[in-house]
Amino acid sequence: MRRPRRNHSARFKARVALAAMRGDKTLAELSSQFDVHANQITEWKNQLLAKSEAVFMTKAERQAAALGLARSSVYYRPEPLTQTDLDLMRRIDALNLDYPFAGSRMTKRLLVTEGYVVGRRHVTSLMRRMGIEALEEAIQIHGAPEIVNTDQGSQFTSEEFVAAVQGCSAKVSMDGKGAWRDNVFIERFWKTLKYEAVYLRAYETMGDARHHLKEYLAFYNTRRPHSSLEDRTPDAVYFQTAIGQELKAAA
Repeated sequence: MRRPRRNHSARFKARVALAAMRGDKTLAELSSQFDVHANQITEWKNQLLAKSEAVFMTKAERQAAALGLARSSVYYRPEPLTQTDLDLMRRIDALNLDYPFAGSRMTKRLLVTEGYVVGRRHVTSLMRRMGIEALEEAIQIHGAPEIVNTDQGSQFTSEEFVAAVQGCSAKVSMDGKGAWRDNVFIERFWKTLKYEAVYLRAYETMGDARHHLKEYLAFYNTRRPHSSLEDRTPDAVYFQTAIGQELKAAA
């Protein structure tokens, strides 16, 4: 049975194409990560390369192209990014690959510890320009969740983030300030992950770590028995609950 055709946003396509251009993953790995066929990824990458010139065109140049006028006839003042910003964007991109969970606040702190002199607003602006928006990527790949739970960090209480969550019809849920119990389940998971998948291996590269952690997470969800779930797997509990809710709604 063929699955229905999905409409991907322009931002999502750009995100996938940029990941393909970086070259640190194979097409098969990117296809698995983004749930997109390898041929589609190649097509988006080629489209990005073919239209990359337009990224550096000014508004006047784009208007001239739309009207069929020669760009040489348009007078404009170019406003290229400074070398400092280009260096920052390259470093932000590398940090995002290593720490995809880091928001603008953490990214700014990481940059400062490396000797960069930069403010959080500027980091936020550059990250937005680079298309780093983790929530939208997750929704594109896995669909909209019922609830998005976060702590009360300023990046999650911002109007932009709240609007993005509400825009996909999900409910906003935030942990109570200083309420350690809200994090007990995820902290338990991190401990399990470290003892069963991290400390037992000596990862040589980022790609090696990503590969083995992906395998472990599949094992954790589909095969590993959990005593807190009466020796069932998380997938078994989740899908059994989901099917039960559908049957109840149908009745």
